[in-house]
Amino acid sequence: MLGFTYSFSVWRGDVDPVFPYISAAGDNRPEACMFSMFLNICSFLSMLIVYLRYSLVAELNRSSDLLLKSFNRLNLYAGLLGASGMFLVANFQETAVIQVHLFGAFLCFGSGCVYMLGQAWISYRMYPLFSGIRIAKIRGVMAIASVCLFFMAFGFGWAAANTFHSVFPDLPTPRPWTHKLVPMPATICTVSQR
Repeated sequence: MLGFTYSFSVWRGDVDPVFPYISAAGDNRPEACMFSMFLNICSFLSMLIVYLRYSLVAELNRSSDLLLKSFNRLNLYAGLLGASGMFLVANFQETAVIQVHLFGAFLCFGSGCVYMLGQAWISYRMYPLFSGIRIAKIRGVMAIASVCLFFMAFGFGWAAANTFHSVFPDLPTPRPWTHKLVPMPATICTVSQR
């Protein structure tokens, strides 16, 4: 779905085709309308998938493991919180309200990392009856990589903004960061979460 927005943004020359800054693809009209619509659909589908996974684990567990039952419910909240962050990113474009947009992105990716770690733990906990050790290990590796990349993206973005503002204190942070490798960790983090 979002590939359409990306393709349209590249065709119009609004983003760099190699390393696009994700929010820049949905910042100008008409891309902003398509970006919001498709990301809202993705957010709804993410909520649905999170709830279906919660229901599956709850049904397979059927109160036989109370710790797993409680943790599954907490992980449901983390997943729904991440999808809600995606709604914020979709509906508050970067140039409109940057604080809400960045909060939504942080919520989306941060809660997504927590959700992935939780799913990895649930898979380990459900082994050997309902989950294979291979899928549990794959989920664990992907979750740890996602957390590392999330902190790298956050850290490098913060450092880049501080460095820029130490030299140019009166200028706003330049956006979008196209034709630079700054959004690369965020892109890797996004890909690793799917």
